[in-house]
Amino acid sequence: MTGHVAQYFLDDASWVQVLTHAGRALRPGGRLAFEVRNPAVEAWRQWEGTHSTSRGTVTQTVRRQKDLVTHTDTWTDDSGTRTIIETLRFPSWDTVTAGLEAAGLTVGQCWGHWDRSPVRQDSPEWIFLTEAV
Repeated sequence: MTGHVAQYFLDDASWVQVLTHAGRALRPGGRLAFEVRNPAVEAWRQWEGTHSTSRGTVTQTVRRQKDLVTHTDTWTDDSGTRTIIETLRFPSWDTVTAGLEAAGLTVGQCWGHWDRSPVRQDSPEWIFLTEAV
C-alpha cells in the first residue's frame, strides 16, 4: 500500500478488515509494506493557507477531530472553482500495530523515513514491512 493509502481506513474495523484480506492473499512469509504519517508530527498544520500554483490558486482549510483530519481544498483558476474534501486518519502506533496483530501479520522491519532511519518520536513517517505468519 503506497501513497499513505493506509490512512484512508477511517476506523479500527476497516483497518483490520483490509489487513485481514491482504494477509489472506499472502503466502506464508509473504510481505505487505505500507506507510502512515506519524501523528505526533502533525503534518496537517502545514496544509492550511492559500497557495499560488501554475494553474491558479488553492485555499486549504483543515479540521481535526480525534485521529481524523479533514482538509478542504478550494481550487480557483480561469475555468472556475472546484472544491475537494478529503478525510485521512492519523492512527496511533498502538492502533496500527493492534490491527496488524488482529490480522495475523507481524512487523518484520519498520523505519521512520524513506532513508531507512530508525523510528523516533519525531519521525515524519512510519514505514512498515510486515510478514504473513
